[in-house]
Amino acid sequence: MLETDLSEHVRLIRADSDDGGAAAVIAFGGIMQGLGAPEFEFFNTFNRLEMSAMFVRDPRQSWYSRPIPGLGDTTDEIALAIRRLTTENFPGRKIVTIGNSMGAYAAMVFGVLCGFHSALCFSPQTFISRELRAKHHDARWAEQIGPLTAIDYGDVRPLLAGKPGFKADIFIGAKDKLDGVHADHLKDLENVAIHRFTHLFKRPGHGVANWLSKRGRLAPLLYERLKRVG
Repeated sequence: MLETDLSEHVRLIRADSDDGGAAAVIAFGGIMQGLGAPEFEFFNTFNRLEMSAMFVRDPRQSWYSRPIPGLGDTTDEIALAIRRLTTENFPGRKIVTIGNSMGAYAAMVFGVLCGFHSALCFSPQTFISRELRAKHHDARWAEQIGPLTAIDYGDVRPLLAGKPGFKADIFIGAKDKLDGVHADHLKDLENVAIHRFTHLFKRPGHGVANWLSKRGRLAPLLYERLKRVG
């Protein structure tokens, strides 16, 4: 695998066997866990799968609505930069976006804005506007979302409704009620499919991606889905 940092917050890995024919991936990072810089999420998974992918992270943990050095100052500017990078590094290929939580929100937003093929979204926020969060009693991540006053895309529903050819698969754990609320916000859209994971003894919650990974199910799921696109 060839690993390259395209900027401080964008990393690229290219498989040795990459012939340019398969779908390529852009993985968006979510809220960081603990101290330090946000991770390039899904990096280890795609490295093990030996699949080419690009990884983007939001250092300000702002749902990609604040400036990201090297990419842009607004969500639309960031989308243009991501589109340029994919054209340069994955010319002519179908692009699938992937993310977890905040990263899953980004996967849908940038997937539509950049004209990509589809998105695989784990425990996504489908709205982050103050009005919709209050309506649905979602007070999670108040420290990060609270200060956001200028949000370009506070609701992903209009984006997805306006691009019926863009498909989003949403994966949630049956235990997390608010994740269910966010998924159901899109349930009547024909280009959205919702997959709920449950378990007889321990139902997964917001960390459904980690739950799948610990059971050896995440990598096969991603591989199978991406091969369908290829």
